[in-house]
Formats: sequence, C-alpha cells, structure tokens
Amino acid sequence: DLLEELVGEISDESDIDENRIKRIDKVTIVAHGDTDIKDVNRFFNVKIEAETNRTLGGAIMEKLGALPKPGETVLLGENLSATVEEMADRRATKIKLVKKTDSSKPA
Repeated sequence: DLLEELVGEISDESDIDENRIKRIDKVTIVAHGDTDIKDVNRFFNVKIEAETNRTLGGAIMEKLGALPKPGETVLLGENLSATVEEMADRRATKIKLVKKTDSSKPA
C-alpha cells in the first residue's frame, strides 16, 4: 500500500478486475465469461473447481458438456448458480451468479 502511494496503482494477484465483475446485491453478481475462476472464488468466498478451465465461461461449458445457450443455468459448487445471460461468438459474455445462503435454501 505504501509503495502504491509512491508509484501509483499496482495490480497483483489479489486484485479483482472490477470491469469483469459487477455486484448487483449481497448475493448476486454479473461477470464476463472470461473472468478468472479465482476472482469469483475470492469475491464470493466459494470454491468453484474446473478440471481443465480457468475461466467462468469455460467452467460452465465443462459442466454442461456443450456450448451454453442464453438462459441456461448450472450449479457451480454447492451454493452458487450461474445463468448465462448473453453469448457472442460462441463465448459467454454475461453470466449472472447467485450465491445461495442458508435463508435462500429450500427447507
């Protein structure tokens, strides 16, 4: 932080790209498909795991086993749903993520 005061903003691995993730409310974000899974994990304090993909869009495609279509929803982990809202050139460009809390889980 002191170094940033002297030389300006320094990006490091703990920084989350806010151009890729936008908070909607306490449990909802909208993210670009090329957002790094690590950023989503840190943002929501969750553990999304993907065998071969590092991006959110890739993890969704891996889970579905095919290219996602707008409106498709997958569960990433136990408590995070991802809905593809927009696609462009075979890539998810807008994904809505909702973290399920204890109060939002069915009884």
